[in-house]
Amino acid sequence: MLTGRDAIREDYRALLAARPHIEAETRLVMRTEDGTALTSGKWTLTGTNTDGTAFRIEGRNAEVLRRQPDGTWLAVIDCPSIPE
Repeated sequence: MLTGRDAIREDYRALLAARPHIEAETRLVMRTEDGTALTSGKWTLTGTNTDGTAFRIEGRNAEVLRRQPDGTWLAVIDCPSIPE
């Protein structure tokens, strides 16, 4: 688990250098009347490493969202990769 902006930024730096392509599919959306939502889905990330080898990573995700007064949604909990 990463904590803090600097740790998150460094973790993504190498991944984004590969200029990956992501395909995401939302598979579940559950909303409550008080403006809380649970979403989950699956994703596939593909790209080419700096050494020229291709990579493909697949996973499942889940998020808890809260509706804001202006109508937008804010992620309260974001789990980008659910352990199997």
